[in-house]
Amino acid sequence: MKTAKGIGQDIQAYLQLIMSVAFLFQKDQTPFRENLQTAIVLIDSLEAENKHWVFGELSDFLIDLISRERLEIIKGFIGELKNISQDTAAIFRPLNYVVRYFEIIYSDEKSAKERESKAQRLLDSITSEIKDPVKEMIGRVKENSA
Repeated sequence: MKTAKGIGQDIQAYLQLIMSVAFLFQKDQTPFRENLQTAIVLIDSLEAENKHWVFGELSDFLIDLISRERLEIIKGFIGELKNISQDTAAIFRPLNYVVRYFEIIYSDEKSAKERESKAQRLLDSITSEIKDPVKEMIGRVKENSA
């Protein structure tokens, strides 16, 4: 797909991001960083609408991957994206809350009631501007887990 002719930079950037996630799952840092850097160079040259599409698709992909076993890798990937720029960090702010929510839910704390209470406090602390998207993402993760 990377070498296919006629695909736009937005698709190329998205593919690079997906490959970087795959390399991170394999704990292979060099190709992870290379693919991530290539994706960012491609994304930087995109118009705002196409950037929005790429990051939206990436968010959807990461939401679909969230599970107890994958949470730390997804958290690390989002952390790397946040380090790239303030704009990128802002885009992934809702997803950060989703990851934090599931860190609480999946924690080793014995009391399920206490985990739920902490997770609810986190939701209550979110600004109204992003609360609904965060709840929607959490619902998707729960649906995927069922």
